[in-house]
Amino acid sequence: MVRKEWEIALTVRHGGLDAKLSPFFAKAGGILFVNPAAGDIDFVPNRCGSSAWVCDEILGRRVRRVVTGFIGASAARRFEEAGIDVRFGPCTVSANDLIARFHTLPRVAGQSVGSIPRKAR
Repeated sequence: MVRKEWEIALTVRHGGLDAKLSPFFAKAGGILFVNPAAGDIDFVPNRCGSSAWVCDEILGRRVRRVVTGFIGASAARRFEEAGIDVRFGPCTVSANDLIARFHTLPRVAGQSVGSIPRKAR
């Protein structure tokens, strides 16, 4: 079975485009996969609680972009090696708004890995 490619994945507290980012990567409530142009969304609940599972799930869906509230160094490296554009987002804004302003969010690559810088909130 060929898995569908997704444009963007967000580590969120719950499903839906109104969901807020989780401040945790491995312990996020789940992953929201979105193809904005097609209007497709899929929420995968996090039943594992490990950074490796979140990475594997995102990489397995051939995502091009990721928005997260936090990411560890090993997960950031895996995404960078896969050519995925990873950005930090504030945990107070809806997934829909984060998708719309993706290109204005701070990039993970080239920054210290961790949570979103204070001035970008």
